[in-house]
Parts: sequence; C-alpha cells; structure tokens
Amino acid sequence: MDYLADQFLDYLRVERGLANNTVQAYSKDLARFIQFLEDKKTTPEDVSVEQILEYISAIRRHLSSRSVARTISTIKTFFRFLVTEKKIKSSPARLLETPKLSQKLPVILTQNETKTLLSQPDISSVTG
Repeated sequence: MDYLADQFLDYLRVERGLANNTVQAYSKDLARFIQFLEDKKTTPEDVSVEQILEYISAIRRHLSSRSVARTISTIKTFFRFLVTEKKIKSSPARLLETPKLSQKLPVILTQNETKTLLSQPDISSVTG
C-alpha cells in the first residue's frame, strides 16, 4: 500500500502541482485512512463504500469540519488516481459528497473606527 500512496503523492506534487503544505496534509490524511484499512484487513483495491463511510464517521468525532472535508477530498482524489492508473475499475468514493463548510462573516469597522481612520491623514499635505 505504501507504493500506491507514494505514487499518489508524487502525482499530486508533479502532475497536479500542489503546494508542499497541501501534499503534506493529503499525506497525513491518506496515512490515517490506510492505517484504518490495514486495521480492517483490507486494501484500497478491495475497500467498500461502507468502510469509507465508517472511517468518515469515526474521524468526525475528533476532527474539525474543515479537516473532515479535506480528508474526504483526499480519499476521493486518491481513488480517482487509482482508477486513472488502472489499479481499480471504479471508485468506491465516487458518490461521496464533501460537506458544505460554513463561511465566516468578515470583521467590519464600526462607524467610529471608520471616522477615526478617515480623519488620520492630513489632507492639506501631498502625502496626506
């Protein structure tokens, strides 16, 4: 399994051109997933969608929603890679949906902060 993981990470680095930090995050996600598969005594070639869902359910208990979303993306991309490389016929992860992430509202200035900001430059000078 390590050979497939190494090939996948090389693919992310070389062909997809992902940043090193992204590849490292995918690497950690994939390592945890592969460990789960080894514990279940299965391989990526034999994994079922039910086993993938079991894994996702397990990680939801201790990872943030952003980390879970990234892990799902890692799994989906990994299986797409295996299909492309003809290691498997179809992806058991093809129907997985990545959860919607909540958007944070931007922090805005108060009316007084805006007035203070606009009153700071000396408009009588060239640099103001």
